[in-house]
Amino acid sequence: MGILNRIWAIGLLLGIAGHSTSVMAEYQSEISYKNIQTEYDDRSKLVYNELLYKYHYNKVQDNTNPLAEASYINRAGSMNIFFTRSTFEDPVGPELDTDGLGFGFTKMEPDSPYVFELGYYNSETEVRMGVIFFGKTEDTYLTVGAGLFVYKHTLFNLKYVVHEVKYPGSGITENEYKLNDISVYFKTILFGEDNDAINFEAIIGQKEYLDEERNVISNEYYKAYADYYIGRRISIGGGYEYETGKYEGAVGSNKIVRGRFFLTDSFSLSVEFEKRTRDYELPSDSDSTELKVNYRF
Repeated sequence: MGILNRIWAIGLLLGIAGHSTSVMAEYQSEISYKNIQTEYDDRSKLVYNELLYKYHYNKVQDNTNPLAEASYINRAGSMNIFFTRSTFEDPVGPELDTDGLGFGFTKMEPDSPYVFELGYYNSETEVRMGVIFFGKTEDTYLTVGAGLFVYKHTLFNLKYVVHEVKYPGSGITENEYKLNDISVYFKTILFGEDNDAINFEAIIGQKEYLDEERNVISNEYYKAYADYYIGRRISIGGGYEYETGKYEGAVGSNKIVRGRFFLTDSFSLSVEFEKRTRDYELPSDSDSTELKVNYRF
């Protein structure tokens, strides 16, 4: 998506937000649009778009601080549906066009320390080079998770993801593989004076990949993030991610800088920059810019 289309999408949601009141006591639905542009050192480019709708089972009180953590502080369960569209362009290789559809369910209650989640995502990728069509691949992700609030705003969560990938085979046959991803997630919010707060998150996990010979191998990954909330509306943060293991294509680190600003209590704009460095020559290093708009009602 070009820069003009991105500005148009922001303007549309700004117009919607303009009809909302400056102070919103509660909300039950959210709609968001996300655009990620990734440029690689080898001049290839990935453009990812996502449109998501989320519905909370109960109304979320947004008089909490900060606004970005309202659903977490309220322990508000939700369900969501999202659509994705991405295009990968390589000046010397094939072009990949991917369309996806996903669903998610999270069970949380204000008077319960338990968290349960279930997610499903399916995508199809068309592989082309010019007018030549090479076929389709299909990816399906099934996610289950269970967590526990060990303190008022401190959560531990165990997540298991099964990734089923299908490659076109000879004739009408398909090659199918199942890959596993298991991780432990930690999150806590510390509140200070003058409505300020700090959010900490960490993830440790192990993920399986297919190598060039379609053998299943695994990597370990480590992620850490922090956000400083300046009052109710503004956050500035960042993160560091590192992956190591036998699958060289994912070994390396990611450095992240991000921020979010609520123009009103119902409309926010988020920006994230990511620098990805690989320990091996391929794939090449990359820079990503993510722009996200969110509207609550």
